[in-house]
Amino acid sequence: MHRLRSFVLAAALVVASAASAGEYLITGNEIAGRATVTDAGGGKVHVQAQVKGFGKDGRSGTWNGDGTLGASGLTFRAQGTNRVLTPGAKGVLSGKLGGGTQTWTPAPSTKGVVILVVPGLSTNGWNKVGIPYLDENLAALQAFGYSARRLAIKTEDGVAKNAEFIDGQIKSEAAKGNKVILFAHSKGAVDSTAAIALDPALVPLVHGLIAIQPVWGGSPMAEMVKSSKLLDAAVKLVIEQVFKGQNDAVLDLDFQRRHDFVAKNVYPVAKVPTVVVRSTFNRSVSKSPLWANQKYITAKYKKANDGMVMIADQQIPGAAATIDLENMDHFEPGLRNESKNTPLIVTSQALLALISKM
Repeated sequence: MHRLRSFVLAAALVVASAASAGEYLITGNEIAGRATVTDAGGGKVHVQAQVKGFGKDGRSGTWNGDGTLGASGLTFRAQGTNRVLTPGAKGVLSGKLGGGTQTWTPAPSTKGVVILVVPGLSTNGWNKVGIPYLDENLAALQAFGYSARRLAIKTEDGVAKNAEFIDGQIKSEAAKGNKVILFAHSKGAVDSTAAIALDPALVPLVHGLIAIQPVWGGSPMAEMVKSSKLLDAAVKLVIEQVFKGQNDAVLDLDFQRRHDFVAKNVYPVAKVPTVVVRSTFNRSVSKSPLWANQKYITAKYKKANDGMVMIADQQIPGAAATIDLENMDHFEPGLRNESKNTPLIVTSQALLALISKM
C-alpha cells in the first residue's frame, strides 16, 4: 500500500482543467512513455504516442493516429483500432490501451532538460558485474522522453569530492544550454544536495531534484563502523585499497557528521524543487540482503527503517513533496526483488510529483 504524505499523486497532481493538445507523460503498472497531441484543426487532433514495456508482462507499442480531444476525453484511431481515454482532474486522461491501464498526465517539454542519475555508495561497479542497479529507472526516464544518463562517479569517494564532481557535470550541461534534473539514490542524494549547498551558482541551473532514500540524517550502519575500531579498519581497507576511494565515503554518513554538514552547508530547498521518496520494510522472512540489517536497526533504535536508514533520517526538511512507500528495502528502488514498488513505479511517482512542483 502506498502512503503519500502532504501531496496526492496521479490525477490530483495538476489543477483541474480540460485536457488539451500538448505533451503527456504516459504511466502504467509496467509501462512508461510519452505522447504528443497536436491540434490538426477543425476539432481534430493528431496523436503520436510511444510506450516501453517493463517486467514480464510489459508491452511496448507505438501509436500514430487522428482523432478528437475535448470534454469527453481523447479518442483516436491507430493500427486499425479505436483508442479511448477518458478525462479526469487537471487534464489527466486514463483508459486501457495496449492491454493495460494507462494514465496520460500533461507534462512540460523535455527540450533542453537532462536528467543526471546519481548512484549510491559502492554501486558504481554493480552494472559491470551484471547487477542491473538503476538500469530500469534510467530506461523509464528515457521512455518518458528525457535525455538521461548515469553519472560515472566514484561512489566510494567522500561527500565533498563527489559534490565537486557533480558540480562540474551540472556546469558542463549548462554550457550546452541544458538545465539539469538530478535523480539520486541514497548517498548519491547526499552528494547531490551537497553540491548545490556548497555552490549557490548551481541553483538556477538545476530544474529539480529527486532524492530517493537520502541518507540525510545519517545511517546506523555508518554509526556502527564509526564505533568499532576493528570494523572501521576493515572498511577502510576495502574502500581505500580495493576500491581506491576514501574512507570518508562511509564515515561522512554517521549521525554527527551529517548533522554538522547540513547545519553548516544549508541546502536551498526553497529554491530547488525537491521530491523525497522514503521507505520502510519489515518482513518476517525475506530474501532481501538487508533483512538482517533491518532487524538489527529495529532492535537497536526501535524505529522503522529500510535496512540502511531510518525513515525519519530520510527526510529533507522543506521538500516540496514527500512520498512514503511501505515494504521496500534500501536496494529495491533500483533493483527488482520482493517489493511491489518496482523501480518503474518509484521513478514514475517521483517524476510526476516533481513535474507538479516545477
